[in-house]
Amino acid sequence: MHGHLKKGQNYLAIVAHFLDEKHKLQTALLDLPPLKGPHSGENIAMVLSSTLDFYDISPLMGFFMMDNARSNDVCIQELAEQYPIIRRENRLRCVGHMLNLIVKALLFGQGVSKLEQQLRGASDDERFEIWRKQSFIGKLHNFCAYEEGSIEQLYTRVLVDGGIRWNSVYTMIERALTLRHAIDLFFLHYSHVGEGYDISGDNLTPQDWIDLGHFHAILKPFKDLTKRMEGRANKVGREGSHGSLHETIESLDVLFKKLQEAGRFADDHPDVVSTYYSHAIDAARVKLEEYFGPTDASPAYRCAVALHPANKFTYFELEWSHNKQWISGAKRVVQEVFAQYEAEAEADLMDGARQELELEELEELEEKAMVHGNARLDPLQQARKRRQRLAVTAMSATRGKKRVERTSELDEFMARTNKADLDVEDPLEWWVRHASDYPILSKMAFDLFSCPAMSAECERVFSQAKKVITDERNRLSSDTVAAIECQKHLLRSGMLA
Repeated sequence: MHGHLKKGQNYLAIVAHFLDEKHKLQTALLDLPPLKGPHSGENIAMVLSSTLDFYDISPLMGFFMMDNARSNDVCIQELAEQYPIIRRENRLRCVGHMLNLIVKALLFGQGVSKLEQQLRGASDDERFEIWRKQSFIGKLHNFCAYEEGSIEQLYTRVLVDGGIRWNSVYTMIERALTLRHAIDLFFLHYSHVGEGYDISGDNLTPQDWIDLGHFHAILKPFKDLTKRMEGRANKVGREGSHGSLHETIESLDVLFKKLQEAGRFADDHPDVVSTYYSHAIDAARVKLEEYFGPTDASPAYRCAVALHPANKFTYFELEWSHNKQWISGAKRVVQEVFAQYEAEAEADLMDGARQELELEELEELEEKAMVHGNARLDPLQQARKRRQRLAVTAMSATRGKKRVERTSELDEFMARTNKADLDVEDPLEWWVRHASDYPILSKMAFDLFSCPAMSAECERVFSQAKKVITDERNRLSSDTVAAIECQKHLLRSGMLA
């Protein structure tokens, strides 16, 4: 993820999520290099490849969690050409960025980019007029901004939102609903004086307050899920329990149903719900549906859901019962990915068998020079000895394959019936305990559950780094900034004593 730390300089936060030798989830800031030039995919890939080569970790790469920018798609394409192990489906999307754009569509419709452009560079009075056109959300924004600059002391103050940053809009609405009586009294006694902005045009009507209540209700699950998934999945006592990849699809499914329910309520109660709210729900639902596509582009999302002990294939059968094709598609994807892990495990087993055979042949040559009792082994004995060794080697090499033909680990896992599994909150910890039961499937699970659902750690890196680059220390070199932040990150994570 790239961000600004000081004027005119962009940085790229490169954070690794992995399991240590004790299968504990670890997070490490690998580098914070400057991103010179345009934010192009080619440029980002060049910086990333430099870090991968420096640490010599390209063979260990799993997934890339990035935001939704098109440049990141190009970046993965570039890396895939350079490193055979990297595939385009390794590119994952930060669910926080997904939710951000969905809620922006809910609050401001599809024209949020146009709104941003209009606000950029506008004067204070112009900004008031622009916001007023955004229905009751805009009027509340104007009132809070007006009050913030005109009233010096209040026991409980209204909260000004952060413009189009939706989480602050939620907080603004929540506080305004608490102070509704005081806000109504303000407008009741307000009298415009002078040439400044006349706030009376932003008076909130009874219908506005009803709609604000509806917006507050529909925004709450978005806020709660964002807070849950941005949490540190490697925090002591919370390893893998939240912020994990499986919660991306689960969250989108939950929110889609919330929007469907809100849409049905709006259709059934046109007397209490404004058309603005109805259109907002429709816009958010359309935007959310767009992100089901990117989750289909990478098998990782569906595999993570299926390998959660409390989910398995039952999740798809229950949550996607309205679309049999989705269910069969999800199962097929999981089976195909597991087949790849099986093939890799079998290849490793065959490599081991070949090495064992080579060792046996070497020992055979040595035995030819030895005396068996008082006489050397005759040709028949030598042939029989060789057949015995080959038979043992073949049995070792095919034991895993025969087990797969009988019943695969994936089939065994899906058929497992244990009520305790339904209460599992930490899938990673469960797989650590059951790794010996599913030696191949557990490797697949470790790869999936070591990956977060959001790029929140990168945001934390930038928040910390901004404390380093201040007005008094604005001439620090990029290497110095990276060194400071990498060491601080290692110290905070406990990886550096």
